[in-house]
Amino acid sequence: MKSRLLSLGSISEGTLRTEDLLEAIASELSPLRLSRAHRKLVNEAGRIDPESDEAGDLLQELCDAAESYLPPYAYLAMHKHDGACFGVWASVDSLEEDAASGEVLKVSDLSEVPAGYVGYLLHVNDHGNATLYTRHRNGRLSEHWAIV
Repeated sequence: MKSRLLSLGSISEGTLRTEDLLEAIASELSPLRLSRAHRKLVNEAGRIDPESDEAGDLLQELCDAAESYLPPYAYLAMHKHDGACFGVWASVDSLEEDAASGEVLKVSDLSEVPAGYVGYLLHVNDHGNATLYTRHRNGRLSEHWAIV
């Protein structure tokens, strides 16, 4: 079954050339379950002349489309420590803010989760590894992403 969301990590490294970004983003989006409009953009990215005036606009549209397929608490951008690395990154600051306000439950042990809790759950173990889940009404956990 095709995934509905992008994964965390690099999409393109070492270049910000329109040609390379169009190819890399389209490649990441291609295996996903896309809307018709977004599938059309992916197909167009493979055909457009990267030197044309329209290529920059298409790149922006493709980035906008990619944002529709981000996992929760993730963003699409250049890496904060490497401007030539473009990808999907965890929004740790937003998570921490929402955990502090009670919108996200943050635990160091999954046994700490209250029986009736439903919503986003951030599990951070003693090594600092973080996993974001959604806890459903039936108690089942769906993992969105994990980072080390």
